[in-house]
Amino acid sequence: MPPAAAAPQPPAQPEEPAGAKPRCPFSDIFNTSENSMEKHINTFLQNVQILLEAASYLEQIEKENKR
Repeated sequence: MPPAAAAPQPPAQPEEPAGAKPRCPFSDIFNTSENSMEKHINTFLQNVQILLEAASYLEQIEKENKR
């Protein structure tokens, strides 16, 4: 009988460079307090509102320039 082939080994994990920040585990993301999550959502919505106002302003300027 031929000798059994060795099972393939998974690739070695690269070592993190010195001073590298560890990745944020999912548990840290999903275990945020409601108050913290609400602040993030409010900030996001404020940013969306600012972008919408900026887009509206640019459209207005563009229409005025076409006249």
